[in-house]
Amino acid sequence: MKLRNYLIIYTALLALGSIRASVQAQPPVVAGIVQGVVTDDSSGNPIKGAFVAFLSTRPTWFPWRINFTITDSLGHYSTKLDTARYFVVAVKFGYFPEWYNNVRTRDSATALSVSSGDTVKADFRLHGIPPPVLVSGTVTDSVSGLPLPGALVAFFRPFHWPPGSEIPAGLIPGFPSDLERPEPVGIPTIGWIARTDSTGRYTARVAAGATLISASFKFGYVPEFYDDKHSPFEANKLLFSRDTSGIDFDLVPIPTFTGSLSGTVVDSARRGVPSHVLLIDMRADPRTLITRHIFYRATDSLGNYQFDHLPDAPYAVRAIPVTQYAPAWYDADSCGVLEWSAADSVHVAGNVTGIDICVKSLSATGVGVIAGTVFQAPHTSSSAGGPGISGTVVYALTPGNNQVLGFDVTDVDGSYRIQNLPAGVYDVAADKEGYLPASPRQYTLDAADNYTVTQASIGISPAIPLGVGPWKGGIPREFSLNQNYPNPFNPMTTISYVIGQASVVTLKVYDILGREVATLVNEVKSPGTYRAVWDAANYPSGVYTYRVQAGKFVDMKKMSLIR
Repeated sequence: MKLRNYLIIYTALLALGSIRASVQAQPPVVAGIVQGVVTDDSSGNPIKGAFVAFLSTRPTWFPWRINFTITDSLGHYSTKLDTARYFVVAVKFGYFPEWYNNVRTRDSATALSVSSGDTVKADFRLHGIPPPVLVSGTVTDSVSGLPLPGALVAFFRPFHWPPGSEIPAGLIPGFPSDLERPEPVGIPTIGWIARTDSTGRYTARVAAGATLISASFKFGYVPEFYDDKHSPFEANKLLFSRDTSGIDFDLVPIPTFTGSLSGTVVDSARRGVPSHVLLIDMRADPRTLITRHIFYRATDSLGNYQFDHLPDAPYAVRAIPVTQYAPAWYDADSCGVLEWSAADSVHVAGNVTGIDICVKSLSATGVGVIAGTVFQAPHTSSSAGGPGISGTVVYALTPGNNQVLGFDVTDVDGSYRIQNLPAGVYDVAADKEGYLPASPRQYTLDAADNYTVTQASIGISPAIPLGVGPWKGGIPREFSLNQNYPNPFNPMTTISYVIGQASVVTLKVYDILGREVATLVNEVKSPGTYRAVWDAANYPSGVYTYRVQAGKFVDMKKMSLIR
């Protein structure tokens, strides 16, 4: 097997979150032997050229200096190891990786103990990856409803798992640097791509059994991640076991705004860091902007980014590096900040340049995992936790000095999984724009729990109340905004809301780009329940939001007009 193929397999382990590169390892002292055989689970035949890696649980080790070996023509392997405990994984292209003993993830794996003079046996039976399946759908213009020929639809791995082959090839394990102007080939990390025909339909061959996200993009339109999401961190995860249709996209034309913002993601030495960059519109209640005022770009290989077609507004800017660095918000006076409330606001009026976001490196490595869920905190001590909150950055910090040792971004259900942590004690904290920071919770990773914590859940509260439950500002419990009915609708729908005390009330409707399209209420209301009817006969199909404000109470919901 060529050296390049070894590098690709090694970086596949990086992609699995098993290891993180470092240059501080020391060679182990030989003490024991681990050997075994790797076979095909369905046929029982030996697998030649399988990569078997051994990750020490020693907190002082840096696992990039892992021991590894390659199976021979009979599927056998054997290697000498220092006295320690090891997690062992077998990897072969065309097969799902398997950890000892017959599990798919490190946190479910069994550690092997190697003592001086021992010979330990560890066999693997790899399951083959099934053949690709066909995925199809349509791409349409959200304004006219007409099909969009020539649109690209891509299926790629979530940001947690960049493909291993990208790193030795010198490519960036991120997303296209300019999704508005993609090229048909050569887009990093996109393994499956299709182009729509004259009727707006596409068919793509994608990997069966793999967790994927999907996006559609076309010149002149805002990129869309499935399902109606605007960044990969909030995109719905897809897993296809058979041919599937109905993965559709409804693209919004790029607005005529002329503002732009650009800069570079750098480390403390001013080296460029390939990253995802999120731009948060901070003009209003930031909690209500989660679904409609987040802009996304990925940097190029030198860390450069640029946002175009921006409305004049104040923005907070966050970088989430692809690997080996911690996320940070832009701060003009320091090397980034961890909390959105401490970030500097950047006002876009015309073309703004030089907004460089400084990020700090992640130096610690290990085999530990801390996992859990970030949810909306209850309003009273007797209330149950609320729904999971996606797009939240969760940090594993060194107690006392808040050094970031690992992080993850929550999935659509609020779940997260921080990997590569050495044994030790951690503070776990969450940061989400529009939410108050919760006090960090402390957890310990050690051999007693297999270096795994799985119930590290965190509750965070909105910085502006949701209009239910008591609040020290004195807003009554009765304020609320209800979901419109019917929904979806055509062309009329009713919106009901409750006012707890006499207030100036506004109820407005916005399109998907945040432009106000209708004012339904703008007057003083006495306490009571009210209804407003919106007649959308003159508006195109699409997703709209409606927002009510009554004094300090603010809330917003989405609705769908379908003709």
